[in-house]
Amino acid sequence: MSKTKRYAEFQEFENCYTLHHDDSSIDLELDSSKDLILELGCGSGVYTLELAKRFPDNQFIGIDTKSDRLHFGAEYALEYDISNTKRLWASVDHITRCFPPSSVDEVWITFPDPRHGRDRQKLSSPKYLKIYQTLLKPWGIIHIKTDDKSFFDYSQEVLPTGGFEILGTQEDIYNNQKTDAEHLIGIQTYYEKKWLEEKRKVYYLRAQLRSAAE
Repeated sequence: MSKTKRYAEFQEFENCYTLHHDDSSIDLELDSSKDLILELGCGSGVYTLELAKRFPDNQFIGIDTKSDRLHFGAEYALEYDISNTKRLWASVDHITRCFPPSSVDEVWITFPDPRHGRDRQKLSSPKYLKIYQTLLKPWGIIHIKTDDKSFFDYSQEVLPTGGFEILGTQEDIYNNQKTDAEHLIGIQTYYEKKWLEEKRKVYYLRAQLRSAAE
């Protein structure tokens, strides 16, 4: 299927939303009674889909800047009636227009572009931490999975300076007997499978937004 056709279908899917440049806000028709989890730079959305299947009482939003990437996950969710997940075509820079302040329970950043030499563009940079601070509920959680050691180290250094407490880290989660969360190793993105075939380590970090009262 061509990119043009995927784009056209994306616009018609009932579980897909687009934040246009001139939109001041967007209604994602969220259920305030359910925990809200975002995956940033989700690509085709495999991770979001699998989390949604494992945790049906939560709602999951996969966000990416490419609608043709989002198309796969959106179509799959409709075909298999996975109703607790949606797709948002938007830049992370502008997602404060999509969600109310203090409405998000967790943020997942899975295998992001490490942006070597461009620290300000890393998804764990102070620029983006300010966005997460706005959106996350008090004590909200950020999860990071990456194969890039420099991104992992950078995130460990920056998160505490941006209002987050690091709750735990794991280097090489597939060879760590302490890895007891099935969704950490049981869900693998396209790139994760690729990196594992190349014998790369996968790093994981979990951090919590500190309360403003602290």
